Amino acid sequence: MPHALAKLRFQKLSDPMTGFDEWGEITLHQNGTVRLSAGEGLRSRLLRTGERVDKAALMYGAGAFMGIAAVGTALVLKRRTLWGYLLLALAGLVALSGSGVRTVARKAPRLFERLLDKNDVSAVISPEGGLTITLADRPWRGTTLRFEAGEFDMRQATAFISLLRGHKSL
Repeated sequence: MPHALAKLRFQKLSDPMTGFDEWGEITLHQNGTVRLSAGEGLRSRLLRTGERVDKAALMYGAGAFMGIAAVGTALVLKRRTLWGYLLLALAGLVALSGSGVRTVARKAPRLFERLLDKNDVSAVISPEGGLTITLADRPWRGTTLRFEAGEFDMRQATAFISLLRGHKSL
């Protein structure tokens, strides 16, 4: 494991219901990689949320697809072909969108423990005190993590951002 230059740990500090295992950490390593880690509580919460989104996208997406396709088919059979084919195309777009949502929901837990190049990571602190971290490993694809004030240590965040920006050329 390469030496860590900076670590930024986040946890919901203001919520007394948060367990001690619901934490996460983003680490900048000396070799120019960034790793996002999480405690078991946060990881299982993300997994459960991903499963719920996956099931909801399947149920609602399939229902919407079948309803729109049925109306489109009925219009085609009644010789209103323009509206019928438009609704069939819309049904296809609904199906593709639902499939995309399901894919993202299933891939969400893979975000943790994956090494990213530090050039693909950006972090900024808002004037309100919130922290936004963007992990973009491919063009047009990425993950944005937003933390409110009180969910992270401001000194760690400032050090992490300065080292991330200062060593972009490594």
